[in-house]
Amino acid sequence: SCIENYNSGQTIYVRNKENLGFAAGNNVGLKIATGDFMVVLNNDTEVTPGWIWRSIKHFAVNPKLGLLGPSTNNCGNEARVILRNKDGNWLQEVIPRFGLRELRAIPATTVAFFCVFISRAALGEIGLISEEYGRGYFEDDDYCRRVETAKYTIGIARDVFVHHEMGSSFNQVPSREKQDLFNRNKQLYEAKWGEWIPHVSASDVDAR
Repeated sequence: SCIENYNSGQTIYVRNKENLGFAAGNNVGLKIATGDFMVVLNNDTEVTPGWIWRSIKHFAVNPKLGLLGPSTNNCGNEARVILRNKDGNWLQEVIPRFGLRELRAIPATTVAFFCVFISRAALGEIGLISEEYGRGYFEDDDYCRRVETAKYTIGIARDVFVHHEMGSSFNQVPSREKQDLFNRNKQLYEAKWGEWIPHVSASDVDAR
């Protein structure tokens, strides 16, 4: 886990002695974070210029915003947009397409925790990411249900883009093991929240 305080430039690096799993590993950082906003960010991502301050602006205009995710190229829900540049130079495309926009967000029921901003107010009321899901799968869905229960809103920023390779860690896990973990955690989730509604990604919800 790595927490950086952008106000003072102070960086605290924590190296866990063992693989704690997604939730527990991120909770190590969330416990020592001191800012008004926390960011959970996977190691298979690449951020874009201005992504932090543009994300924080959304919380300033919506005090009940609890979670905010970025637009991305690789995700299972509405956060996904289709990149049009066929030569692979995604940064050249997304800076003018997203970074030069006015504040824009769409409401969401679930955001994927490859990159998510959490307000201090929401974290203080809702608590840490549930660790009962072990190595991963469904902990982000679970947290979103807790956010909704606490009457906070969830959004996806259309003026923020974060590139996501997706699955870089789980790709090293055998397929059968991943499927067993998915099935186990789906049962855990549904025991708490009822039937899981699979994520849906539109063909391109950011057509303009």
